[in-house]
Amino acid sequence: PPLWVCAQDDVDALYKKTYVKTPLKKLFFSSVVAPPQALEVLRQSGVIKLVFHGEFFSNSDHPEPELAGVYGAFKGSVYVLFLALCLALPLGGAVAFYLEELAPSSGLTRWVGLHIHNLSAVPSVIFGLLGFEVLYQWFRLPRPSALLGGLTLSLMMCPVVIVMIRMNLQMVPQSFKEAARALGASPLQVALHHVLPVAFPGILRSILLIIGRFIGETAPLLMVGMGCFAGYAPTTFQQPATTMPLQVFLWAKSPEKGFLEKASGGILLILIAFILCNYIATFCLRPQGTFFKKKFLFKKQ
Repeated sequence: PPLWVCAQDDVDALYKKTYVKTPLKKLFFSSVVAPPQALEVLRQSGVIKLVFHGEFFSNSDHPEPELAGVYGAFKGSVYVLFLALCLALPLGGAVAFYLEELAPSSGLTRWVGLHIHNLSAVPSVIFGLLGFEVLYQWFRLPRPSALLGGLTLSLMMCPVVIVMIRMNLQMVPQSFKEAARALGASPLQVALHHVLPVAFPGILRSILLIIGRFIGETAPLLMVGMGCFAGYAPTTFQQPATTMPLQVFLWAKSPEKGFLEKASGGILLILIAFILCNYIATFCLRPQGTFFKKKFLFKKQ
């Protein structure tokens, strides 16, 4: 049986009539100048054929654009986001729950809440410098790695999680709390049994919106060295890794013309992930939506 090999990116550019190099000496089928019509002749004769480029989704980064893929960067993004969420959600949720429901109203709690709001608006590159100085210089975490990137991203994510969860807790009607207190419930019982179940759909929706925002985060990860060449997918949090936005950045600045198409494909994947998170948060996780909606039917006698 014939052995099919991937053609160079110059062949693809020539077929799409975007080839700008002269003379055309890098074509795989000839070492001399070949007109674009030669590709069509070879395609009709069965020497070359057009197929779906599935290796784009299964390969990692590669020096040759025709062999490069997004699998390694996608896996690195999953590792970084997973680690950041595992750290930011429990810590941020506990802080927001305490400040909003259990902490006494005083000048100290208002001061802490004000500074948390200020931290959520700090530019992301500042958190990248903080992660580089503290996590890498002091604790000597491996660089670049998903461990260092995830911890850095969790520093940036934690104030945003606190602010979003507090906003959802504040949207619970005060009458719910007063009715529970009138029946003798303690402040902790009011918060756990009445406030949290009502606010949970909004909290879950906010978490998905936070994930959609941090999918495309680049600056803090670039500061900790994750904008590197990762020729294989990471299998642990300590191995060198990069993320989808940084992979697109590396491809976009490459002088090879074939990497521009790879960057465009990576951008489309990031947009699809962002749209999917926003769609689920907007239409599927509404309190009035089908996900949380329950109907109770009573039979009339």
